[in-house]
Amino acid sequence: MKKQFQEALDQAKANDLKSSLSEIQKTNCPDTYSCNTSNKINNIIIAVDNSGNDKRSSLQLTDENNSGYGTGNRTGNTGEIAKIFPEKQEKIEEKNIQSTGEIASRADKSGYKNFAPDPARDNSLTLYVSLFWMTARNLLYKNADLTERQVLIAKKLIQKLYEPVLTENLSNTHQHYVERILLVSKYIKKNPEKRFVTLPYLYFDTNNPKGFVGTKKWHQDDQKRKKEVERELVVSRLIRKYQNNEKKDTVNKTSSLQLFRECENTIGKFNDASLTQRFHAAVLHHETYRQISYTQ
Repeated sequence: MKKQFQEALDQAKANDLKSSLSEIQKTNCPDTYSCNTSNKINNIIIAVDNSGNDKRSSLQLTDENNSGYGTGNRTGNTGEIAKIFPEKQEKIEEKNIQSTGEIASRADKSGYKNFAPDPARDNSLTLYVSLFWMTARNLLYKNADLTERQVLIAKKLIQKLYEPVLTENLSNTHQHYVERILLVSKYIKKNPEKRFVTLPYLYFDTNNPKGFVGTKKWHQDDQKRKKEVERELVVSRLIRKYQNNEKKDTVNKTSSLQLFRECENTIGKFNDASLTQRFHAAVLHHETYRQISYTQ
């Protein structure tokens, strides 16, 4: 009987030791959503966070680096998960808690003071904040496991994006904000395994130049490119229109001079002399150009 009891006791000790070793080997994931965990970062425009993986660095553009993980390293080619010392993990968690607390404190502060109390404006702000968060939730955090507190802080931070805006400009500003979210979403979709945004309490913090506020310049550049493309398309269309008119019979043909002036006036609205010159070079022969110049 004593022998059986001793064997059972030894087996229990062995199981406890095995369980303890197993716990040490486990990776400790931070309170974030599942996504790529590389801390390799080099895009400062779109929400890149330099703090490492404890806050999920964003939108990585380089190949995954298998060192420096905030939740455990893979060493050599064995795939063995390196041990994370408890004190290091505690420091990471303490840092996150402190950072979250600071941001939450800023989010709770009283709003923008340049506007008199206006229930209608307050209702508009609430509506736009809800619509904005719904867009961000579906496009950037669809698979994220967010707590109610994280969502609450995010909405308060988002409201601070709208508070300085004049009431009559809220609709236009909201449209621009949504376009910026769409830009980030499209960028992530090109490489979803290695591109992602930080948690909302970081991403929408107005004091974070690498978060949502950092997409303003990106959006401006995108709008500029779109206008340039639009102008090029208009010029190309007018060139084809003029050239096709020249091929028509006299009966069906619009006056060359009349159509030329119409096209020229349309292009002139862009206030870009290079576009007008491009149109002239494409549709005018030397003799025709002389005739039109003579009539001016």
